[in-house]
Amino acid sequence: MRWVLAMGMVVVTAWPVAAQSQREVLEAAREAMEEGQAAYLAENYASAATKFLEAYELRPFAAFLYNAGISYERQGDFDQALGLYRRYLDAAPDASDAAAVRDRVRRIDEFQAQIVAEQAAEAQAVEAAAAAEAAQAAVAEATENVDPQNPDAPPDTAEA
Repeated sequence: MRWVLAMGMVVVTAWPVAAQSQREVLEAAREAMEEGQAAYLAENYASAATKFLEAYELRPFAAFLYNAGISYERQGDFDQALGLYRRYLDAAPDASDAAAVRDRVRRIDEFQAQIVAEQAAEAQAVEAAAAAEAAQAAVAEATENVDPQNPDAPPDTAEA
């Protein structure tokens, strides 16, 4: 009987400590979120994202993932933004803004695909220009010592 009573005392005395600890964690998450909001409003998006993720680690509230995602998107880090938006949708698939977030993910995916296509086209254009320049240089070198009056004659190598 003492054992049960002793266990009851441990549980009873541990409850206020656990509740206080949980309150402290919640307060720390709230502070991190507020710091993230302040950083976002100051357009310090990297700091905002860090603070929102810190808040999420303390208290896994899905909206913190979205906030971090929008912060990364604002600073142009679309890969990070997409990952966080997708985590948000996994954590809160029935959120009231889930359809809008899915649309945002689709638009960013399309934008990134367009950038990749433009970069590939630009790389091809650079390669084509380099090949054309090399061909022109080869033709110029081959015709450098050719007599324009007699193009079938061997090149004049006396000057070379």
